[in-house]
Amino acid sequence: KQRDRAEGVLREAIRLDPQSDLRRLALAEFLATRKEVKDGEAALLEARTALPHAPKIPMALGTLYEAMKEPAKARAVYEEVVRDQQQRPVGLEAQVKLASLDLAEGRRDLAEKKIQEVLKENPRASDALVLQGKMALDRRDGKEAVTAFRTVLKDQPNAAEVHGLLGQAYLLTGDAPLARESLEKASALNPRYLEPRRLLASLDAAQGRSKDAQQRLEAILKQEPKDVGALGMLFNLQLAGKEWGVTEATMQQLREAGASQVTMHLAEGNLHQAKGDYERAKAAFERALQAASDSPTPLYALIRLDLAQEKQADARARLTRLLATNPEHPYAHGMLGEILVLAGDREGAVKEFKIAVKLKPEWLTPWLDHATLHLTQKNQREAVQVLKSGLAANPGSEELRLLLAASLADLGDTDQAIAEYETM
Repeated sequence: KQRDRAEGVLREAIRLDPQSDLRRLALAEFLATRKEVKDGEAALLEARTALPHAPKIPMALGTLYEAMKEPAKARAVYEEVVRDQQQRPVGLEAQVKLASLDLAEGRRDLAEKKIQEVLKENPRASDALVLQGKMALDRRDGKEAVTAFRTVLKDQPNAAEVHGLLGQAYLLTGDAPLARESLEKASALNPRYLEPRRLLASLDAAQGRSKDAQQRLEAILKQEPKDVGALGMLFNLQLAGKEWGVTEATMQQLREAGASQVTMHLAEGNLHQAKGDYERAKAAFERALQAASDSPTPLYALIRLDLAQEKQADARARLTRLLATNPEHPYAHGMLGEILVLAGDREGAVKEFKIAVKLKPEWLTPWLDHATLHLTQKNQREAVQVLKSGLAANPGSEELRLLLAASLADLGDTDQAIAEYETM
C-alpha cells in the first residue's frame, strides 16, 4: 500500500519507454482506482497527446468518462475513434460503444442500426453480438437473443456473463432445461457472478423446489450478506411458507442491507397481510405508494388487499381518487378497468383499457383484459382487432400472439391461426 512509491515506479517505466501505450494505460488505471478519477483522466489526456495514433488510449478515456457518468464526453471520444479508425477493429469497437450510449438514452433504433453496421463488417464481433442479444432480451425476443449469445460462445466458450445471458434468453423461449444448464455453467465459471445463481433460485421456486431455492439463496448470502435481490427472494419464500420468525429476521437484514424505502414498506405490508393484520398491511402499502406514486406495485398491493377483504367499492373509490389527482396514471386506468369488469360495467371497463394502452402501450395486461372481455361476450372479431393492435405495439409478446391465434381459430381462420403459431 505504498502508493506514492508505486506511482513513482509506473512513471519511471514511462520515462524509460515513452512510446509504450500499455505503460501509460497502467499508470492511468492506477491513478483512477487508487487515487482520484480526475488524476486518471489527466494521465489519459496526457497519453493521448503523447501518442495520438495509439487507439487503446482514447478507448480507455471513453470508458473512464462512462464510469464518471459523463456520456457526452464519452460519445465525443468514441466518435473521434470512429472517424480515425473507420472499419478497423478498434473503430468497430467504438461504434458498439456509441450504440450502447444510444441505447442508454432510449434511442434504440439508432443503436440497432449501428450494431447492424458493425456485424455487416464483422459477423462475429463479440461485443456487438452481446449488445444485440441484450437488446433482444429487453424486447423479450428470446429466439434472437439465443442466436446472438450462442454465436459469441462459439469463439468464447468460457465467457461466464454470456452463459448467464443465454440462460435468460432460454427462460424467455420457455426452454427451462437449457436455461438451467446455461445458468449452472455461468455459476461454475464465475462463482462471484451472482445473477445466474439468483435466476436458478427463481427457477427452483417456480418448479416447486422451495428448499433448493432457499439453499441457493442462503449460499449467495453467505458470500454476499447484503445482496438485496437474494434477501428479497428469500423473504418471499419464507413468507409463502409462513415462517414468521425467520421472515421478520430476513426483513431486518433487508433493511440493514440498504433496501429502498419502497421495498421495505412493501415487505412489511406483505408480512402483515399474510398474518391477517389488514389494517397494518394497508398502512404499509399506502406508505409505499406515497414513496413511489407512479409505480404499479404498491397500487396493485392495495387493490389486491381491498379485494381480499371483498371491498370492491373501496378499491374502485381508491382508483377514482388517484385518477382525479393524476389522470394520466396508466396503471390506475388499467386496474380500474378490471374492477369495472367485476362490477359488470363492461363499457366503462373498455374505456379504461383504451386509455391505459394509449398511455402505456407496452403494458400487456390491459390489451389482454380488453380482448378477453370481448371473448367472454363471443365478440371474437373485436377481440382479434384489439390483439392485432396490441401486437403492433408489442411484436414480441407471446401472450398476445397465443390469444390471437386461438381467437382466429375460433373464427375459422385456420390458415392465419397456423401462421401465428408458426411465428411463435
